Amino acid sequence: ILKVAAKAIYTFPHVLLAPVLPFLLLTGFFILWVVVSVYLYSAGEVSGQECIFDNLGEFNVTAPPPPGRKLSFFGDAYDFFTIDEECTVHPTDECGFEYKWQENFQYMLIYLFFGLLWMAQFISGINQMIIAGVIMPYYWRNPTDKARMDRSLGRAIWRTFRFHLGSIAIGSFLVATLQFIRTIIMYLQRKADQLRDKSGFARAVLGCISCCLCFTEWIVKTVNKNAYVLIAISGEGFCSCAFRATSLILNNGIKLATMSLITEFILWVGKMTIALSCGLIAFAYLDQDQFVTGDKKISSPLLPVLITLLLAYMVARVLLAVAEVAITTVFLCYCVDCEKNDGKPVYAPSTLLDAVGVAAKRRDSHELKQVQVSAEANI
Repeated sequence: ILKVAAKAIYTFPHVLLAPVLPFLLLTGFFILWVVVSVYLYSAGEVSGQECIFDNLGEFNVTAPPPPGRKLSFFGDAYDFFTIDEECTVHPTDECGFEYKWQENFQYMLIYLFFGLLWMAQFISGINQMIIAGVIMPYYWRNPTDKARMDRSLGRAIWRTFRFHLGSIAIGSFLVATLQFIRTIIMYLQRKADQLRDKSGFARAVLGCISCCLCFTEWIVKTVNKNAYVLIAISGEGFCSCAFRATSLILNNGIKLATMSLITEFILWVGKMTIALSCGLIAFAYLDQDQFVTGDKKISSPLLPVLITLLLAYMVARVLLAVAEVAITTVFLCYCVDCEKNDGKPVYAPSTLLDAVGVAAKRRDSHELKQVQVSAEANI
């Protein structure tokens, strides 16, 4: 499966450009989200805080407060008052300022945060659907049909935006909802830790709920990824493909687990290799004499190397995510092929058939049919 996925990417090198469009969409949405958040955050009212006098004896206030005027000290809040040489506190007109939000604005910020989670998962689903739509023809069609293969990326983008945005919206909504609930649980955990009377039972319950939600989110993401691939293959709706993906996962659990472990390990090694290689190259480049002495001297190459490592890891993660979706697409295409043809893959490439020991049987069957056809022609 890894070899077939690699050959598919080699046949469609333009599939590496598939993440560009989702990246631009996500960047544009994030900029818009930041602007709207800033406007909402600054939409409240600023007013002066009322000065309230308490604990006068503790602060050696010699004169009583003016009528209708009070002062409250919380900690070392001396910035709002003047204190003379006799330690007498003289209140100013205002004890600082406070920012008041309307309740509607708070709900709008919560809604906006949920929108960020939903849109991030939605754009990620678009990326997976496009990649699956590009890789899928390699399995089901003749790879030598260059006329159709060269247009595979454009056709995948067209099908995704024309027919499958609703399915992606449903799957991304489920994941975003779980992430939103997890965020609320994390907020409650922080509040519980800040309480003086910390309840161990409450923290344990919240921790268990958070772990369960994290595991559920992983399951939903896995089902979504497989459902998106099946949608790209069959063109059916999200619900039917999600149930079908779950069935394929359960029926091919051992194969899927083995493939997932091997794939995750290989991709992790690839990410680390790319990142470390770029970091070593950056360090070797900065170790030249022009950066050690002279006008271009760098005090320490640590920060540039760390930035290089981070950028290299991010690029490697994006590119190898294409390979991960390609591997999943080839595997599910094989499962669907076996399901439709009584356990015998018909459209699988010879590389994959050789790996599962089916190629020889299919060649023998093909030769037997040719012999039968020639015998009938002679008769």
